[in-house]
Amino acid sequence: MIGRVQECGCIALPEEIQRMTGLYPGVFYEIEVTDEGAVVLLPPQGPSQPGEPTTGARCG
Repeated sequence: MIGRVQECGCIALPEEIQRMTGLYPGVFYEIEVTDEGAVVLLPPQGPSQPGEPTTGARCG
């Protein structure tokens, strides 16, 4: 499954996680789950740069 990091809502990630992983708003990621279901991996599917935060909620 491929998803996209949003700026707000249930797929928004805390800033510390974004810095550690490179999963900034707008980047696509692929979800990988181990056979046991104990580990979930979210590898970025391309380069990503931190951007200026936007104000207000406009999740769609």
